Amino acid sequence: MRKKTKPKPARLSPAAIRQVGPSQLITRYAQSFKAKTGLGLAKAIVNDIGSFERVEKPSAVLKRLWARRSATDIIKTRKIYIESETELRKERRLISIAGCSELTTAIVASLRATGFKANVVRQGNHTFAKLYYRNKVWKIDATHPKNIKMHEMGPFEIREENRYKKANAFAEGPSLASIGLKTHADFHKYEHAPKRRLQR
Repeated sequence: MRKKTKPKPARLSPAAIRQVGPSQLITRYAQSFKAKTGLGLAKAIVNDIGSFERVEKPSAVLKRLWARRSATDIIKTRKIYIESETELRKERRLISIAGCSELTTAIVASLRATGFKANVVRQGNHTFAKLYYRNKVWKIDATHPKNIKMHEMGPFEIREENRYKKANAFAEGPSLASIGLKTHADFHKYEHAPKRRLQR
């Protein structure tokens, strides 16, 4: 009888390693939640990263930093960079860089450091994380910069994901870099969102 072997973790490119680690700081951070186990550990990490301070930055600065900040830097500073509300009101436009990519980068790196299988997902112009645990898939979604939701993916999310895949507006991998997002020039790479929204 053949001995079962654990699947090898996805190999990371140099750009992906720079984004999501591993590093001693991330390992120490992840191990600081050792009182927690299983899904409780994942939720503790997600909740803590969700509490990181939101720091407003000018749009020009954010574009220069988008997809360039590493998980190590985000966790070390405990800061998530978002667009300035004053600038948005002045220019009369909606927020485009709300911190979801930085939150996801930090979450995925920390979960991977504890042994979880976790991926970065880009769906349209939005970034979130997926956690694979005990034959179930959990969606960790920073839909609002101050509200991270973690829940098991259901039929609606699966249908929605398939719609984005058909529109070439979906990508998943261990880091932003692994799915072709390395600088702000790649921000709109998957923005071809389906025209009609699904109803639950």
